[in-house]
Amino acid sequence: MLELVLVLVVLTALGAMIIPITEGIGEDTRETVTRSVLRDVSEVLGNRYHSDMHGVLFDNAMNPPMALPGLPFPDPQYVLEHGRDPHHPQLMFLFVNPQRFGDANLATLDTDPTYDPISRRGWNGPYMKHGGGRIHLDRLDDTFFPGGINRYGAPGDPALLDGWGRPIVLQVPTNPGTVLTEAELRIAWRHARLVSAGPSGILNTPPDVLLPPLDTRGDDFVLFLSVPDTALDTASGT
Repeated sequence: MLELVLVLVVLTALGAMIIPITEGIGEDTRETVTRSVLRDVSEVLGNRYHSDMHGVLFDNAMNPPMALPGLPFPDPQYVLEHGRDPHHPQLMFLFVNPQRFGDANLATLDTDPTYDPISRRGWNGPYMKHGGGRIHLDRLDDTFFPGGINRYGAPGDPALLDGWGRPIVLQVPTNPGTVLTEAELRIAWRHARLVSAGPSGILNTPPDVLLPPLDTRGDDFVLFLSVPDTALDTASGT
């Protein structure tokens, strides 16, 4: 009996030691997965999507909107009626053709591209494998931005997920609903970044600041697409 008690005491002690270790490993794995997905999306945007679309970006933020000849972008009012911000890019267009996306909640992912192999112009997606991730209002802070998460898409839109199973978003620092000039749009896009809401699931990174300081990002994971993340240099004293 005494031996059984001693065995139980030892197992309990070992369990108390192992549980925190495994929890730490799990969190480290989620962070690793998140950083990997951010890098993968950044590479796809820079090396494939941007090249295929010849610099045309999937949003209506410019006045007039950037569009390929003969392939106009969706009408901004139509986009707004379907619950999305018509003046902000959406990562759903890695899966759904921006010229003919319709309603991504009702349509299947677009596999009928308008790509012209001769001129090498046009959408040639889907650009990444879709693991079934979708935007859900309860997965991200829906009080931080006017109108909620529609800045980054509508509920049910296809999404790329971070290590915590939450959608990664593309932030282009503009005020919601703002139509930009070409010069303003270029500055905004130079500071575009991919953002994961991190362990908390709340997007803290200010969406209208070109280079948000680290203390404003909370536990978000942020990867800039073009410019260096100078906030990291400042934090490290370099």
